[in-house]
Order: sequence, then structure tokens, then C-alpha cells
Amino acid sequence: MRRIIMGAAALLAALALSGCGGAGAVDALRAELEGARAVAITAEVASLGEGRLGEWTLSLSRSPDALAVTVLAPEEFAGARAVYSGEGRSLEFEGLVLDMGAGAVSAVDALPLVLEAVESGYEALAWSEEGCEFASLQLTDDLGVTLRLEGGVPVWAEILSGGESAVQCDISEFTID
Repeated sequence: MRRIIMGAAALLAALALSGCGGAGAVDALRAELEGARAVAITAEVASLGEGRLGEWTLSLSRSPDALAVTVLAPEEFAGARAVYSGEGRSLEFEGLVLDMGAGAVSAVDALPLVLEAVESGYEALAWSEEGCEFASLQLTDDLGVTLRLEGGVPVWAEILSGGESAVQCDISEFTID
């Protein structure tokens, strides 16, 4: 009888761990992104790298032929855009230069990295906690994204560079068209 109880407990634990939800949510989000004509993400982004705190409100827009990140705040940088193409990225603004940071991850790179991680990052770990789903997505050995989803929609992300928090994003909009 004791073996049956222990076996049932082990089976329930395995089922609970395998069905923690994060994996299914990321897979569903990836499937939705595959057929997307456009993606829009807006977030409050805190850049933590190199001992400096920078806070930005950023908006990402992606269509089949373009990806751009626009600064919404702080006001002195509002309207600055980082445009990403196959050849690299360029900044567009009226004579001001946006500090891109010297580290591997800058605030302006945060939303494109979150989107890339959702679409193609290796899902190292997924779990549920307090009604939210979490996923740890690896882009490279040194670059990863931890994602929190509510109702299958990303609401928070942390980008880790070299195992340390580089950027955190409070996502207020994540729409797929």
C-alpha cells in the first residue's frame, strides 16, 4: 500500500511540474507570432548595466519589412528612433544622440531582444507562480530573458547578460496583428 501511495505522489508531482504552464504559454505565443503581419510592444524599461540606472518608455513596432524602437520618454529624447535592418541599426533624431551604453545590452535593444527571445530563444525553464506563468529563454550562453506572462501575454521581462540583470521591462502593450 505504501508503494502505491508513494508512486501516486511521485506521479502527481511529475504531472504538476510538467504542466506548470509557462511552456504552453510561450508555445502559443510563438505560434501566434509566426503568422503576424505586425507586432507592437510598449514598456517602461530600466537599464541597470554598468552601475547606471536609466529609465525609458519605449515602443517597438515591427512589420514584415521593418523593426523600429521609438523613445516616448524622457521628454528630451521623445521621438528618437532606433531602426533595425539586416545591416545593423541606426539612430534617427534631431541632432541628439541616445546613449546606447557600452555593455552588451542597452535599453533601446531591450524590446527587440524580448521579441527575439519569445520567437526563437531556447526555453530553459518554465513555471507557474501566483497565477502568472514564467519562462526562462536563452538567446546565447551569456544572454537570456526571463518572461512573466499573464493570460498568455507578456507583462514583464528581465534581460540577463553574463548572468546579471541588465535591463528590466514592465510591458504595458504586447499586440500581434
